[in-house]
Amino acid sequence: MPHVLVGTNSPETSDALCDYLERTLREGDRVCAINSRRTDDGTDLLREGQAGLERIEERLGDLAAVETRQLVRGNRPKDELLDAARERDVDEIVIGIRRRRPSNRLVFGSMSQAILLNADRPVVAVPLGD
Repeated sequence: MPHVLVGTNSPETSDALCDYLERTLREGDRVCAINSRRTDDGTDLLREGQAGLERIEERLGDLAAVETRQLVRGNRPKDELLDAARERDVDEIVIGIRRRRPSNRLVFGSMSQAILLNADRPVVAVPLGD
């Protein structure tokens, strides 16, 4: 029974991650979806994150046991995801990555890169488009 950790920040990100997960999850698998913000500043970003969590629950709830958490504890999102992966002993981490402009030297965003470089378990990076 695989256990997957998913990081999301919006319904659009969740849709891309769910497109991948719907092809790979099996009945009885477990999914923990997290949205992490550093501050509760009441912005649309918090609402977008919550909507992203709800989308994962809607799309995957019939296929897997889904737990969702919105974390606002002052920590960096990448630290929250990596800590959650260790605490829950997940089998893999699933994140979205955006295509960067050719003029940018980094291939991935700083959060995606930090997760890829510091994870102690497999990470699936799902392309989100431009």
